[in-house]
Amino acid sequence: MGQNSNEVAYSFGQFGSAFADTAANTITAPEDLAIVAIQFLDNTSLSALVAEDANLFPNIGSAAHSTGRYSRTVNQGNATTNKIIFDQENFVSQADQIEVGDEVYDGATGVLHGTVAALDPDGNNTKEIQISASVAITNNETLAFRKVNKLNTIGTGGQAVDASQEFPAGMTIYGRWDSVSLNADDTDGGIIAYFGF
Repeated sequence: MGQNSNEVAYSFGQFGSAFADTAANTITAPEDLAIVAIQFLDNTSLSALVAEDANLFPNIGSAAHSTGRYSRTVNQGNATTNKIIFDQENFVSQADQIEVGDEVYDGATGVLHGTVAALDPDGNNTKEIQISASVAITNNETLAFRKVNKLNTIGTGGQAVDASQEFPAGMTIYGRWDSVSLNADDTDGGIIAYFGF
């Protein structure tokens, strides 16, 4: 028995596609659609990859899923500790608040430091947290936070796509991009961009 749903079909290129093999050409998604997949026909690098939302999908020049749901700047002496003091409050707004159970990552490398175990652990500083592990903390370091088991969160550790990054022949990447263009002419290869919602 099959599933009667257009959702999958409409999300994976059923609204057409476009081919390009020259650097002078930029493929731009039709109005109300996005490029949902890009297939590389030969080893290819891109000069432009413009995401619909740069926080969620890779771009040339900016990293998706690099900052976590929110971040804080450390404001204490360098130490190996499980208690961390920030420049900002634990609660900034409803959408930007540290909660027990949030994962804490190094903002530069994406390495997991631990899980928030307590807010204001000593009862005297609403800019302080305690995490599940003792780690090396540096003053002015940026830490990124990720909400666990919640939808619409942003990951950590993602890096920007560089224009020299070569995608191998046969690879297909998936996401939601507004436009894409090649770094150099590739007349024996090129790309196919697929459109969807």
